[in-house]
Amino acid sequence: MPDAVRVLAAAIVLWLPIEFDLLPQLRLPPPDGLRAAPFAALAAGLYLFLVACPLERSGYTFLPSGRDLRVALTATAAFALVGVPIGLATGFLEWNPRPDAIRLAVAPIAIYLATGVPEEFLFRGLIQNTLERSIGRAALPVASIIFGLAHLPDARYVLLATLAGVAYGWVYQVTRRITVSAVTHALVDWMWVLLLRG
Repeated sequence: MPDAVRVLAAAIVLWLPIEFDLLPQLRLPPPDGLRAAPFAALAAGLYLFLVACPLERSGYTFLPSGRDLRVALTATAAFALVGVPIGLATGFLEWNPRPDAIRLAVAPIAIYLATGVPEEFLFRGLIQNTLERSIGRAALPVASIIFGLAHLPDARYVLLATLAGVAYGWVYQVTRRITVSAVTHALVDWMWVLLLRG
């Protein structure tokens, strides 16, 4: 249990300054590029949990199989069938298709690198993985709720993020690869950027 507490404490130290914008707003490339803080936290987390103090089953690999991609697509479709109607019904989401070259070609890669990998490393590779050792199968719903609460203050967003967290957590549970749950995360966010507004 002390190891689990240390891992969760380290995850919180990496996450909270980013979540609450406590770090300088350095953007790369300037002036309007991506926020650099999540990448710095990801680099620190990767070094800490893959090199300095390796955490078993963090799932960091860039070699997804065909099965992995099918699992990611299945989870994305399942979330879309449940989450999009809830988002539209609550008024949190609006149908607003905006396909253009940037949203079609660049957005999925940028979302994967800037949001999917850092968040999945934190919430699935560190938090869910560590909770599994302490509370077993309850780790999936607990990590999903934590992920949802990270999207406060709008309760509708918390609900949708929790449901998305279940999808991402299930993918991680099935594949043991955060890079595959990050694909699912990127597909969900890409769908939002391409077709919805919220």
